[in-house]
Amino acid sequence: MRESLTKQERLKSKRDISRVFAEPKKVSCFGAKLFYRENGLDRNRFMVSLVRKYGTAVRRNRAKRVTREAYRLMKRELVQGYDLVVVLFPQTDTFDRRSEQLRDLFSRAEMFTQTTSLDSGA
Repeated sequence: MRESLTKQERLKSKRDISRVFAEPKKVSCFGAKLFYRENGLDRNRFMVSLVRKYGTAVRRNRAKRVTREAYRLMKRELVQGYDLVVVLFPQTDTFDRRSEQLRDLFSRAEMFTQTTSLDSGA
């Protein structure tokens, strides 16, 4: 699996995004919510969205960029075959905080592979 977030791994089409929100499975934690649905592919597709009135354009772009980077670094640990939409709520946009939120969301959704869950428990 490539380290970068490729075009095929980005959730972009309006039809696919609305399908995720139409019949989603969802989990949430403080500051973020994850909507996910199986996509029938051999890879995950990922998208970051923000609630309205998040802040300035600079702040919105930073939040999305930091979240995509946190996802990129942990995507190898996840079960494949899902469309993932992360909705962010305003708060401090640090890499550590967003990584912790994503890890919490993915563990609540039971999306980590078995080897990862065993490694994190040791």
